[in-house]
Amino acid sequence: MARANATHVLALYAERDQIGRHGESISNIVYSFIPDGSAVETTRLISNTETCNRCHYPLEAHGCVRQEYVLCLMFHNPDASDPETGNTVNMGSMIHMRARRYTAASTTLKIQC
Repeated sequence: MARANATHVLALYAERDQIGRHGESISNIVYSFIPDGSAVETTRLISNTETCNRCHYPLEAHGCVRQEYVLCLMFHNPDASDPETGNTVNMGSMIHMRARRYTAASTTLKIQC
């Protein structure tokens, strides 16, 4: 049940496909709010888009339109799993799996769209 005094997050993405201009009209919006009208003072993000962009510039996945870290978290949460394999798709687990595969000396990594 949602709590009226807890921080809630709304994350949206959109793309306007213009002929010959794929990706030029992408919008990612993240809005944090508290239903009772209080100011948002605390968020529990363990990373951010800027940090991800250090290796994955630009951060983009699933059609190249999701470019904000919070959009990833909306689906890749601790309760999420791949419906076909049952494997976790939790962001925390995925980040640690990838970190073990690459060294600090690796070149820029590109997430495939």
